[in-house]
Amino acid sequence: MSERPKRQIAITNHWTAILPPVITLLALALRLYHLGAQSLWYDEGVSVYLARMSLPQLTAWTADDIQPPLYYYLLHFWLLLFGPSSSEFVVRFPSLFFGVLTVPLMYRMGRHLFGAAAGLLAAFLAAISPLYLWYSQETRMYTMLTFLCLLSSYLLLKALERRAPLKGSLLWLAFAVANVAAAYTHYFAFFVMAFQAIYLVVWSWWMRDRERGPILQGLAAFAAVALAYLPWVPFVLHRYQADVSYWQGALKLNEVLRKTLISFSLGETVIETIAVRLIVGYLAVLIISLVALALRAKEYGAGANSHTPFLTPHPKSLVPYPLFLLLLYLLLPIALIIALSYRNPKFSPRYLMLSSPAFILIIAGGLTTLLQWNKKRQRPISILYLLSAACLFFILTTSAYADYNNYFDIHFTRPDFRGAARRIEEHIGPDEAVILTSGHIYPVFTYYYRGHNWYPIPAERTLSTEHTLNFSVAADLNRALAGKSGVWVVLWQDEVVDPNGFLLMMLEKEGKLLEAEDLWHVRLRHFALPEGVHFSSQPDIQHPIEINFEGRIKLLGYDDSRFTPHDSRLTIYWQAEQQLDDDYKVSLRLRDEEGHYWGRLDRRPAAYLYPTTRWKVGELLFGRYSLPVLPGTPPGEYQLEVVLYSEARP
Repeated sequence: MSERPKRQIAITNHWTAILPPVITLLALALRLYHLGAQSLWYDEGVSVYLARMSLPQLTAWTADDIQPPLYYYLLHFWLLLFGPSSSEFVVRFPSLFFGVLTVPLMYRMGRHLFGAAAGLLAAFLAAISPLYLWYSQETRMYTMLTFLCLLSSYLLLKALERRAPLKGSLLWLAFAVANVAAAYTHYFAFFVMAFQAIYLVVWSWWMRDRERGPILQGLAAFAAVALAYLPWVPFVLHRYQADVSYWQGALKLNEVLRKTLISFSLGETVIETIAVRLIVGYLAVLIISLVALALRAKEYGAGANSHTPFLTPHPKSLVPYPLFLLLLYLLLPIALIIALSYRNPKFSPRYLMLSSPAFILIIAGGLTTLLQWNKKRQRPISILYLLSAACLFFILTTSAYADYNNYFDIHFTRPDFRGAARRIEEHIGPDEAVILTSGHIYPVFTYYYRGHNWYPIPAERTLSTEHTLNFSVAADLNRALAGKSGVWVVLWQDEVVDPNGFLLMMLEKEGKLLEAEDLWHVRLRHFALPEGVHFSSQPDIQHPIEINFEGRIKLLGYDDSRFTPHDSRLTIYWQAEQQLDDDYKVSLRLRDEEGHYWGRLDRRPAAYLYPTTRWKVGELLFGRYSLPVLPGTPPGEYQLEVVLYSEARP
């Protein structure tokens, strides 16, 4: 070997020894900055609430929850070190830890697949990733899940390469342990295992004339994972059958794919109207990278090596079809999660984060392939060099923009439960109470609020779209507010549990609104209450009448609160006579004696989020309406027509 190649290899080894720790330190610095600046939001509050429980209590809760317990166990022992009253910085640190660990692991995976340069670029992209930054600063399990799934995928590749029996067995054992940990962190880890199983089969077919042992060891490892998870399977099946925390419906596939691409590219910190334009650039970068990797596979063949160690796979690599591996890693879990959620659309792009390493690795491998071709042409600057440089510049600038928003843009502030609790603690009277609506927010509220005079309405530990408030909430108010002179109401996701506004309607009717303050995503209302206040479970209708609409819906009467030349405000009371399959609308029309119309309003009879398809038989409901009146409407007597119709039944 000549002196020049030796010198090139020495320089390469020097940089590959220095840069991974430097990139990891960059990731650490980005994630430490502002780690405890924002309030915990609901999901984070639940994490801390569970971690403060005893292990048996924690296990029992998660057995009936949508995530298994491993992350909460880890957080439990972490809080034992720092105390149950740990700050936001402390409770978010485990997420930061796994977010930082993902960076050097991305380097190892990228190097294993495409060479040292791809590994370095993958690590750098992971370090500045807006998605990874956001969830590294959130007290949830998503960075831990992403790390464990990436680790098990890397161990799979290493185990398939290892010919020494003892080392191979240890790698398969580590692979199984990583997957068991991932599955006990989040159920969706099984979708990553599905891609791993398919790749194992493809690898076995590719190596059928040379290797037979790994397929048996791999199957044994998957069997061990299944056996280790067997005790938890009944809880998984029960929870996914019983989940009512989201409305029924179907996913919109184009919306899911758009939001997923935004999430993988720009995280959670770019306004969607801007993000939809920027992801066109990311889509172009992804296509360029895929084409480059496809041409590279055609040129070199699966698993082939060149003589440029900085830009090509590790010399000992036996990875066949790396592009196939990454496409499986990227697409199969996403497809399976979408299929699972299609009819019960409990979906968020963060659920797909476990596939995001493949997205980064494809881009890193593709762009370094362009640089490799440029180097082969022995030109310092070429179209390939400019293309790869433009792609990297685009990713760097847009990531910096999204990361800046994460720190400083108020639009991406988490719900301010900290501010709400402090505001109440500073001003609440000794004989006042706090009502939480929706009631399931108590884990995060009690992280900040030190008092015990709070009442969840409805008193449920998880959000439910089926148990909505109605006039029967009067009994809860009477119990909570007996002998109280005032009440503070904390409103978050109240549009789900109280879409019609029964709670505030009753408080406004019997009390006096003293203060209304809207914090970020959290609303506060402060009411003074008269002595001996009592809330009625039956509406006091000013003008009771009874109109039956074909035995389906009954109009019970109305209240008129204001009639002016500009608009008319009134409340109409309704009752469902039977289960309704149509989404009925009501049309309010203001007509004079000559039959001319001077105002019209068409909308759902009750709240927009409570269509007639959700009405329960016999349930008393109300709708508040502001009927606009045409300018120049002359004074006189008018009739109000109420027309109930269904667009499905013209």
